[in-house]
Amino acid sequence: MPGKYLIRVSKSGYIDETRDIEVAENQKNEFKFRLVKNSGLLKLNIQPLDAKLLINQEDYSSLRNIELPTGTYKIELTKPGYYEQNDFVTIEIGKTVEKTYNLKAQTGKLMVTVQPIEAKCVLSKDGKEVRNWTGSEILNDLLIGEYSLKIIYEGFEEQIKRIIIENNKTTIEEFLLKKSISKRTEQIDNMVFVEGGEFMMGSESGEFDEKPVHKVVVKSFYIDKYEVTQREYEKVMGNNPSYFKNPSAPVEQVSWNDAVAYAQKVGKRLPTEAEWEYAARGGNKSRGYTYSGSNTIGDVAWYGENSRNTTRPVGTKEPNELGIYDMSGNVWEWCSDWYSDTYYSSSPLTNPTGPSSGTYRVMRGGSWYFNDIHCRVAGRNRSRPTNGYNDDGFRCVQDK
Repeated sequence: MPGKYLIRVSKSGYIDETRDIEVAENQKNEFKFRLVKNSGLLKLNIQPLDAKLLINQEDYSSLRNIELPTGTYKIELTKPGYYEQNDFVTIEIGKTVEKTYNLKAQTGKLMVTVQPIEAKCVLSKDGKEVRNWTGSEILNDLLIGEYSLKIIYEGFEEQIKRIIIENNKTTIEEFLLKKSISKRTEQIDNMVFVEGGEFMMGSESGEFDEKPVHKVVVKSFYIDKYEVTQREYEKVMGNNPSYFKNPSAPVEQVSWNDAVAYAQKVGKRLPTEAEWEYAARGGNKSRGYTYSGSNTIGDVAWYGENSRNTTRPVGTKEPNELGIYDMSGNVWEWCSDWYSDTYYSSSPLTNPTGPSSGTYRVMRGGSWYFNDIHCRVAGRNRSRPTNGYNDDGFRCVQDK
């Protein structure tokens, strides 16, 4: 209909346009409107790249070129171990705002004094080497957090220590290495040397209280190459309690108390649960196998599917990476620790020894009677320390 009109065109995110128009009779009336975006562009350069970015409390962490409606915005940047940084930016129509942010790391200092001065120091964080050097050193600007420091020198005992770096503080550590009592490095009296180190203990499979996977550091030690045999046990203890009689097979039907008594008589001890798993995994030579020495259980273990319902002579399957036999299968092996289904959640980093008390003691490795899932290097079991069944045995360790 001919006449004068007021037209308003609007769209979310754009500036409204209002215009007076006149429609003529018997003519083609064409009117064009080009709305202008009610926004601008925010371009960001942020270091470190994985910092968390909030704009007006909304997460934009994965974006660096952001189109925003006009207005003023609060920028919040955070990352653990760094100082938080806040800012305000104003976005105008059609304009680009460029901002650069460099978060400042929270750091501390580490002063290390070592004797002998020729000793090598290796500092690691989350299992990855951060620095290495020889002798005493001052390390500035270390990111805050937990580290592991290993001190090594031939002919001296290795030391591993947990280090905590705190913000704006200096951590001072002094190390006086002790000379090794002997130069034994590989095997002695059918024992295998296990060089200390760190590993990830446990499993995410959810089986047998193996969660959470957690980092553990253990010192060097020696471990029996084989499970204690009936011949060895009878020679020391004067009797053979085993159900399956065979001098070359592992002794069984021994309680935790029996195993401890034997170990004390031969000047050894039972392994901690952490030592046992570290050795079963192959120590610092580990290839990450599911079972001790292989991903194919039949290569390394006598278990429910191949044992024919009896124990077998020790050392008749393949060894693991360190040359240790039967850590999967044959008989369950007692460990020194009390058992707790929640201990992994609070286990200390260095040389954990288990809870201070409990009802059961830890057993590891599976047996001739059990299936493959129980024979995994991460598998756990427990029994009362006075019990001893025909698939319960042990091996011993000795401090370096």
